[in-house]
Amino acid sequence: MPTLTNTMPTLTVTEKDDKFFFEGTINEKFDFDHFFSNKLSPLVLNMNGVKRINSVGVRGWAAALTRFPYLQLILEECSRSVVDQCNLLPEFMVNNQVRVRSFFAHYYSEETGEEQRVLLEEGRHFIFGKGIIQEPEVGEGMELDDIPKKYFNFLTLEQPQ
Repeated sequence: MPTLTNTMPTLTVTEKDDKFFFEGTINEKFDFDHFFSNKLSPLVLNMNGVKRINSVGVRGWAAALTRFPYLQLILEECSRSVVDQCNLLPEFMVNNQVRVRSFFAHYYSEETGEEQRVLLEEGRHFIFGKGIIQEPEVGEGMELDDIPKKYFNFLTLEQPQ
């Protein structure tokens, strides 16, 4: 009988210059309570390396944040997986404890096949409650590789000041 091994990807977190860089999959294996304990607010998390977030990971994130109501999170360079969670589950933003400072959007040209990943920044490209205020500079003929109203929906949610 073959031996089954756990091949579930894990999340690694590294700290550099008072920021925490998340890399991998947010799932049930990550101990958010341990991570959030003894941290000063606001806590800056770089989410560029997040490849996937499963439902148990989202529940763990939200539950831990409710146990740390004083903690404010600032998310930078959010990957598409993080943006998807912000849009799909209001719990991911947890009582306005989570603020997105920047996120990536994917643009595509049907004519040339060119793809471009663009960083959108708060204050420059978007304002919470208003949405996109300035389109990013992309190649000619490129369009968002998603439905704009759906992808940018989380920008209409209330955000902490």
